[in-house]
Amino acid sequence: MKRFLLFLAFYPSFALADSNCPALFLHGVEPLTGKRIATLCKEGYAVGFSKQMKEPLWSSEHLTRTSVLNAQAFRAPQVFHRDTKIASGYQATLADYRKSGWRKGCLAPSGDMPNKSARRESFAFTNVIPQNELMSSRIWSKIEFRTRLEARTNGDVYAVTGPAFLEHKGTVGRNQIKIPSHIWKAVYDVNQGNGWSVLCENNSAPKCKKMPIFELEKKIGITVFG
Repeated sequence: MKRFLLFLAFYPSFALADSNCPALFLHGVEPLTGKRIATLCKEGYAVGFSKQMKEPLWSSEHLTRTSVLNAQAFRAPQVFHRDTKIASGYQATLADYRKSGWRKGCLAPSGDMPNKSARRESFAFTNVIPQNELMSSRIWSKIEFRTRLEARTNGDVYAVTGPAFLEHKGTVGRNQIKIPSHIWKAVYDVNQGNGWSVLCENNSAPKCKKMPIFELEKKIGITVFG
């Protein structure tokens, strides 16, 4: 027990997941942030959530041809809600976003979820960051579509998505949810044996830069694929 507590002290990014979800991570290893997080395992994704910041630092998904085809087969309403795994005082609320001018952006996209229960989970506030409306509906939507297309075409990809706070952009709501300056996504294609990543500005006319995954990791300070 003492050794375990020492391990926690020296590795603050280590977190106890609420269920076993190595299948959602490449090689079964979650992203490493160097920060204390709660790893929340959902049906269609996992998320690394910071209770201090009251928002997620990454989401991780395993997308296959079957899961993408299943996701395309149905529609479900968007109902944003509190995640019961995290105390209400440590996550955003609907009031934080009301009249804020920022969209409730899902890190793990609802459009990736293969069934209704997984899609409902994707609207939990532990999967949400402040995102520019035009950025979300235009370039970011295309990036999410490309990721699904790659999974549908090649059959097996891992996708990790997150916010980056490279510049100060303020906060939203009473809970002071930090607005990310950038949003990033890294994708690894198992069958092709390679990957790519992209870093986009979180504004109405975003510049996006595609780069090798190792370059993204240097910029954001996160080891994306463990």
